[in-house]
Amino acid sequence: MAAELASCFLLPKGKAYELGVSTGELIKKLARHNPRTRSVKWIGLDCESEMIAKAREHCAGIDNIELIEANLEDFEFDKCDFVVDFLTTQFLNRSAKRALFRKIYESLREGGAFFTYSKILQQDAFFQELALLLYSRFKTFNGLSAEQVVTKSESVYGVIKPESTVSMIELLHDVGFEKVTPAIRYINFEGFLAVK
Repeated sequence: MAAELASCFLLPKGKAYELGVSTGELIKKLARHNPRTRSVKWIGLDCESEMIAKAREHCAGIDNIELIEANLEDFEFDKCDFVVDFLTTQFLNRSAKRALFRKIYESLREGGAFFTYSKILQQDAFFQELALLLYSRFKTFNGLSAEQVVTKSESVYGVIKPESTVSMIELLHDVGFEKVTPAIRYINFEGFLAVK
């Protein structure tokens, strides 16, 4: 979805960013997805040196990828066409997220877009509990033991700062985006597309 969306907003020889590049799996897919995504320079950002090292190894030989070790809150973006945030800004508190989203908005050319995908809070306690149950089952189905599921949940509690759908849309509007829509949702994760 991120690559398909990117290809709708990129201009030839343009520039795009991935926030929190981790091991480089997503940026590699983005940079090689189709002729449009291959025609731009992709810049992957991560604050962890070991992640940048893994991403450099994973993306070796792909000429349109540049990987930079940087703190997102301090980084100055160049003018760009597209920014993707896949499970990264959910770790920022609301004021830090607002400041970063504002910088992203200001860096985008008119008609450029921001795609952010993160854990969300349900509007209703019943659906929040259902989402947690389904997500626990998803993790178990993918090989985690019950103990690992609990340990993982405990490790991210208070670290991830989820927002509700309404809150995310309001935040994106507040920083300047007039066009905002939920683009994808899976259990308790949702992706939002914001267009400048």
